[in-house]
Amino acid sequence: MSFSRSIDIKEAQKCHDYDHKEQHSYGVQYEAPPSLERDIDEFGRLLGVEFDFHGAQGNSVRLNTCVYEFLEDPDDGYRSHLGAIDYTDNHSSLFFSQSIAQVIIETYHGRNEEYSEGDQGYQLVDVEDGHVWLEFGTDNTDDYYPMFAFRHMPKEPK
Repeated sequence: MSFSRSIDIKEAQKCHDYDHKEQHSYGVQYEAPPSLERDIDEFGRLLGVEFDFHGAQGNSVRLNTCVYEFLEDPDDGYRSHLGAIDYTDNHSSLFFSQSIAQVIIETYHGRNEEYSEGDQGYQLVDVEDGHVWLEFGTDNTDDYYPMFAFRHMPKEPK
């Protein structure tokens, strides 16, 4: 849906199944290796599922026991998109050890009515009160320069 399935060549080289012989590189882009393709497909099955949310840091989020890193597709150096996803069981000290909310993953589309494509991506929505904790995807503010977006929106303290 909103994954371009291309990433920065440096991110591709980190993957165990990176194939430097079969390079389909376009400038700074590289097709996601098969391991990331599987992660993208798996992520699609998580829509509507409830998770323990342990926070977000950089372009990563911890849901239950998995850390999901959202990778940017640098396109042509001026434009960017949501490229791929990589996940691991590495819990890292960057996230809260206890869950701070129960969330579900939903899609969002077209918040920018002026342009045909508009924004598209995913959001983590609090099941208790509907607060959107996180939005990530492709921000099409002017339809000519789309950009990768990862917006963390913590709740105000009570």
